[in-house]
Amino acid sequence: PLDVVVGPPHSLMLARQPVGSLGGNLLATQPLVTIHDAGGNIVNATMSVSAMLLHDLPAAQSEWRVQHSDALVPLRGTVTVSAAQGVASFTNLFLNEWWHTYTLVFQAPGLVAAISGSFRVAIGPLHHIDVETHP
Repeated sequence: PLDVVVGPPHSLMLARQPVGSLGGNLLATQPLVTIHDAGGNIVNATMSVSAMLLHDLPAAQSEWRVQHSDALVPLRGTVTVSAAQGVASFTNLFLNEWWHTYTLVFQAPGLVAAISGSFRVAIGPLHHIDVETHP
């Protein structure tokens, strides 16, 4: 028989890609991240894994992005989770606003990051109307 020896944690991989939703709602599919050794084997490790939001802006808006980075939409929900047995399960990520497209980056100390595919968040249903000038 062949015994496979799993090496130390090396990188993160996405076992389940995030899928967008309407603004203010949970992502339709929440991401699942696994911890792997250099050979691609899942490592039975416990560590914190964090999600960070990237804004995929058209090239024409990249200068605006640099000048207005404080105005960009934040990722909401529990953005740092504890991986158990090599699996980090995100369960409540969402965005309150819509943009063109988004990409998530998953990071853990000392490991190669995982980057999701792009997804869209659409404008949600009308919540209320404010009247600023009365007729």
